[in-house]
Amino acid sequence: MVRRYRTDSVADLFGRVTPELADSIPDQVGALLYAAVDIGDGDAMTVMLFPDESTALAAGAVAAGMEKRMGSAMRLEVGEVNRGPVVVGRARVGVLEPTKV
Repeated sequence: MVRRYRTDSVADLFGRVTPELADSIPDQVGALLYAAVDIGDGDAMTVMLFPDESTALAAGAVAAGMEKRMGSAMRLEVGEVNRGPVVVGRARVGVLEPTKV
């Protein structure tokens, strides 16, 4: 699942997401992978990988609730939400370590 956002400050958004949510999101929604990416010009995206479609569908409701709670405080606009099966995937050992830039 890939979700795209627009906000006044991606740095502020990520500053709030990292300590409050990043460690708990995978467990809350059943994600195998959670990544938040600054894609420039006030846009951000999250990428989540799930073990199956039913888990991904259930996670959508959880994500929508988080977005609603953060929306007014962070001037967060939800853009595209895309999902589909992983057709090809590879990972290296480093993906298992938390990342914060």
